[in-house]
Amino acid sequence: VFERRETLPKEGAGIQISPNARHVLDDLGVELQNALFLPDSINIHTQSAKPLTKLDLTGFKRLHGAPYGVMKRYELSRALGEVCMQHDDIELHFGREITSFDELDADISILADGIWSSLKVHIEGTRPARHSGFTAFRAVLNKADIVSPAPNALCSGNSVSLWQGRDAHAVFYPLPENQLNVVLVSKQTRTTTNRWSTAATPKALKDVLAELSPELRFLLHHADEFQQWPIFETVASEPMVQDTMVLLGDAGHGMTPFAAQGGAMAIEDAAVLAKCLARTENIKEALKTFEMTRLPRLKKVRKKLTLQKTVTY
Repeated sequence: VFERRETLPKEGAGIQISPNARHVLDDLGVELQNALFLPDSINIHTQSAKPLTKLDLTGFKRLHGAPYGVMKRYELSRALGEVCMQHDDIELHFGREITSFDELDADISILADGIWSSLKVHIEGTRPARHSGFTAFRAVLNKADIVSPAPNALCSGNSVSLWQGRDAHAVFYPLPENQLNVVLVSKQTRTTTNRWSTAATPKALKDVLAELSPELRFLLHHADEFQQWPIFETVASEPMVQDTMVLLGDAGHGMTPFAAQGGAMAIEDAAVLAKCLARTENIKEALKTFEMTRLPRLKKVRKKLTLQKTVTY
């Protein structure tokens, strides 16, 4: 495994771990228990704080075989890294960015270099990611620092909260260590950067906050800094395989966050690829099977997120 960063990433806000992802992580022996928070519901509100509906999450484990959870992104990276380091046949090389396959002597090349993949040009029929028309603003709040008139349900409950505006919405969910993850998503037709996690400009943040209730604006002023994340996506149903090369995760199917399945799809990719490779010694055949298996699944998830985006906006 070649990782361009010098160490496992420590930045990033929260990530939602749905049951489909949790099944894979449990099968791999990834220990999440101490880092995972299990909300009991998802509460949806209007811009003026009027309750719309409530989704009970307490029965998820009974219905889906695993609970719905949330955690910090870097804790997931750490847990995955720890499992890798327990296996002598997995080598992690940090601070090494692969720019050419001439550098490698491998039977199979798994390209998982993210939404702005520089390696996917080797897969015929793929195109660069495009801006989706939305931008996310992320922050983590310490609950102990928050005073009224912030909405009490956000600061004391165990639920995920979604607050809807006209051209923006906000998602809040609790994290371990008495913290609150905040994601604001706003319509933004243009972007001047294709970098993750740049500090949000006061003007951009002011425009987004104007969409929310006064109580939420008050709450969000407790954040030290919001990171601005332009949301990019890849074209649906692009090829994921060529010869002995395969795209995984956002490099192959970057999608908007309206179904909260971006990370889960990458985790599913890995599990399905492993099974396909275990069934045959013919790598090209295994990769074609992988692609034929994943594309319909990804199409189904994209359909769900498109529906959710339509409902939200």
